[in-house]
Amino acid sequence: VENAGNCMDEFIQEVCILDPIIIFIPDIFSPNEDGLNDILYVRAESVQSLKFILYDRWGEKVFETINTDIGWDGKFKNQKALPGIYVWYLQATMLDGTEVKQKGDISLVR
Repeated sequence: VENAGNCMDEFIQEVCILDPIIIFIPDIFSPNEDGLNDILYVRAESVQSLKFILYDRWGEKVFETINTDIGWDGKFKNQKALPGIYVWYLQATMLDGTEVKQKGDISLVR
């Protein structure tokens, strides 16, 4: 409130601060059975639902999940997947109703 003599002016601005959308998918993982980084998980906060799909370089779907507790172990058709680049697509609905669509790639190393 500003007072200039008998004149008063008031300015009110409502500010809404939203929590950032936090979805983490690493860019590299190593399913080499050493107990470190052997399973690829989608890590997310405030997610109501999600769909995560992983494709090989030929566009074949190698993994799909709707649950952040289920990750990819680096196998396809019960065989160790080849090292290389895999692309992923994620679609999620956050608890506040926000729709999130992301895509990217990940390197599988052994």
